[in-house]
Amino acid sequence: MNKKIWFQAVLAILLVSSLLFQSGQVKAADVPSDETEPSFTLTVEYLDKDTGEALQEAKQLNLKEGDPYQISAPEFEHYTFVDASKSLTGTMDQEDQTIVLYYQKKEHTLTVQYIDKDTMTKIHSDYSASLEYGEKYSIPEYAIDNYVFQSATEAPNGVMPDEDLNITFYYIKNGSGTLDVNLFTINKDRFVTGNYSGDVSQISLVINNKFYPFVSVLGSDNHFQYEASKLITSLAQDVWLYAYDKHGKELDRKKVSLDRMPIGTITTNQFTLGQSSYVTGSYTGDTTKVALEINGEKKQTINVPKGGTYQYYAANFIHSDTDTVYMIAYDETGVELDRKKVNVYSTTGDLTVNPFVLEKDHYITGSYTGDVKKVAVLLDNEKGQTITVQEDGSYSYYIGNKLQSGLHTAWMIAYDEVGKELNRKQIELVHYVTTGSISTTPFILEKDSYVTGTYEGDVAKIALEVDGEMRQSIAVPKDSPNYRYYLDKRNELQTGEHEVNMVAYDTAGKELDRKPVELTHYITSGSLSVNPFVLGKDSYVIGSYTGDVKKVAIEINGERGQVITVPADGNYKYYIRGLQATDEKIFMVAYDLSGKELDRVELPLSVTK
Repeated sequence: MNKKIWFQAVLAILLVSSLLFQSGQVKAADVPSDETEPSFTLTVEYLDKDTGEALQEAKQLNLKEGDPYQISAPEFEHYTFVDASKSLTGTMDQEDQTIVLYYQKKEHTLTVQYIDKDTMTKIHSDYSASLEYGEKYSIPEYAIDNYVFQSATEAPNGVMPDEDLNITFYYIKNGSGTLDVNLFTINKDRFVTGNYSGDVSQISLVINNKFYPFVSVLGSDNHFQYEASKLITSLAQDVWLYAYDKHGKELDRKKVSLDRMPIGTITTNQFTLGQSSYVTGSYTGDTTKVALEINGEKKQTINVPKGGTYQYYAANFIHSDTDTVYMIAYDETGVELDRKKVNVYSTTGDLTVNPFVLEKDHYITGSYTGDVKKVAVLLDNEKGQTITVQEDGSYSYYIGNKLQSGLHTAWMIAYDEVGKELNRKQIELVHYVTTGSISTTPFILEKDSYVTGTYEGDVAKIALEVDGEMRQSIAVPKDSPNYRYYLDKRNELQTGEHEVNMVAYDTAGKELDRKPVELTHYITSGSLSVNPFVLGKDSYVIGSYTGDVKKVAIEINGERGQVITVPADGNYKYYIRGLQATDEKIFMVAYDLSGKELDRVELPLSVTK
């Protein structure tokens, strides 16, 4: 055989075998054959044994006589391989062949238990069946004596899954019980009450076919109560009470008989003696009549108008705030529904009056409390105009100059709204006593020309006292609390001990205050800075100063050079020549106007390179 043809045939067989092997179904032996030999078809089919349905498309392989083959059975979801029409391994015949692989659906077990839900015990034998995947099932719901079906973990009808299935049917005992319900009185009872028997575990109120929440009755000694005061409000309502066992099964129902107790309330407003003529207030509910009761004696009963408010004439009956007064509410049959005490009020009030300064004041002022609404002045037994007080609890009554001269007796009188006198206080008439104070600031002898300070109160004039000698008085400014007093002959105070006081007076010349003036000397201070000086180059020492520096000088080896006056701009230039490099200390020294040394700074030196 031609080697090239033989080699190509081997490659073809290997390629086909590899593809079929990778699919997991057919495997041909790796045996080369002559290309000229006839080939035959090996067909592999995959069928459901029960239905004949193909599970996937058939596979084919072209082989030559005597070629070996090996077929593997692939897995299919929900199926199990059972057998084949021929052996899965062999050699190819001199004709086409077909091998069929048979599969059947997987079978699983369905198990059903029947359980008492309360005790979790079995009450019937299990139901069991073997079913294929996807097969429909229907579980029998057994009728068990004294039990009723309640629930199940799965639906009783379904399709078998690809696994075993366990289902539990729960049953509960067929309970019984009764209700006995008491009469419910609207406007009186808070609860629907009664007794129960048997397996009753919970109750529910039903009003006009509307169900209200369940209420447990367990542990209540066969007695129940259901809060309903806000639910049952009309005799026209259809009210029932339902009884259930613990699983919610209805055991009994009873209609609730209804009655209604009339209700009504009354309120009263304050009755003010001397102002009010009627007791007034409001009413609610079934109130149709009211009556007044004073100190235990009931007065006439009157009908109330529609609208919820009433008024009862009482000016001829209530005379003192010590009277005990009630308003009573009745229904149309005369049944008392409510009674409320009437607050009988007698206006009261107090008054305070500030002292009136004869030389200064034009208004009488003060404060009030309570029911005071108006005030008036009684001057020498003659009553003046009545005025309304301010809402903030104070008053201000203009009297002008009526009290400025002569002797007078004056009272302030307080009244309520209707003019009833509540209180009176005598007005204290006083003369004005001037007061005032003064302060001083230290006086610097070498610098200041004026003594300064502040004043307050009735101070109108000031004067300086020097060593017991009073100098000229001057008026203080009216628009400022500060003053200035020029001190002449101040040079006389530069030496020796001296006593200086500033004295304050009122307009009449009455001394109000005096304060010593502290005499101090000015202490000069200042600082100096200097720039580096380059030997052989610079001719001036340059720098700056602060404070009271007026002069500077150079000091070399303790010997002071010429003293020069510094300019006013804070900088200086000091001419020097012939300065040589030396180990000696060189300083620039600062002085005040009197020649007092204020500062000294060493001059930094450097040599020109």
